Amino acid sequence: MDSGRGRVGPVYRIQRSQWQPLDPLVVECFLHSRDQTDGNGAGGVNNRLAIMWTQIANHFADYDHRLLFAGSNEVMVEGDYGTPTQEYYTVQNSFNQTFVDTVCATGGLNPTRYLVVQSFNTNIDHAIDFAVIPEDTVQNRLFMEVHFYDPYNFTLNANSGITQWGSGATDPSKTESWAHESYVNSQFNRMKTHFVNNGVGLILGEYGVISRPNVWDHGQYRVYWNEYVTQSSVNHQMVPVYWDNGYAGDGGMALFDRNNGNWLYPDLINAIVNVQ
Repeated sequence: MDSGRGRVGPVYRIQRSQWQPLDPLVVECFLHSRDQTDGNGAGGVNNRLAIMWTQIANHFADYDHRLLFAGSNEVMVEGDYGTPTQEYYTVQNSFNQTFVDTVCATGGLNPTRYLVVQSFNTNIDHAIDFAVIPEDTVQNRLFMEVHFYDPYNFTLNANSGITQWGSGATDPSKTESWAHESYVNSQFNRMKTHFVNNGVGLILGEYGVISRPNVWDHGQYRVYWNEYVTQSSVNHQMVPVYWDNGYAGDGGMALFDRNNGNWLYPDLINAIVNVQ
């Protein structure tokens, strides 16, 4: 839900028109404003979060446990990808607790619903170093969500000369010196050890590589990266959720044509869904 796009009213009442499209879907609440991480404004943001999640939870109270709620998304200071200050990650932890408390206080199936909380900027290192698991009224109903786009110059930077990845790369000038297979396994193993081994589920809520159709050798490495990350995620008991942004052009990450349902990248789709 995004008040900046006219989907939430001035008193944080979610507009009626927003309910019907969400009915069959997993619901996730997105908050991206800068004041999210400001300790001075955290009280007001937590209040708005509670108002909106009360409405969402009540509306979907009788949906079964195939419906998950996710409290926020990539909360950060815009443009700052460094290590968060104590103020920043403390505020994010407070958002997670407000979300859990609010949903569990409503009726229906919500007190035992699976709930997804996030680390600061959904970053793996920040999750391990700074995330506090919220107190919950029921055990074993929480997931921690992180995202994975390493190495950035290969996955998301359309202007980069880095177009190869992994042990099969043939040109060192087109390959990053870090974030290859062993790094993926190490990061995901750290998450498993820190969370799964302590009763908290894991969701890899975004991952993927942009399309660069004008770079002749990029496609094969794109497929391999997605296959490897998906397999490693499953091996480490993380639920992988590919980020399909709906855009199929240069720099896009869509897998399907939204108009006709056709597969845009069958090799990539098969690589993801055929992991064991």
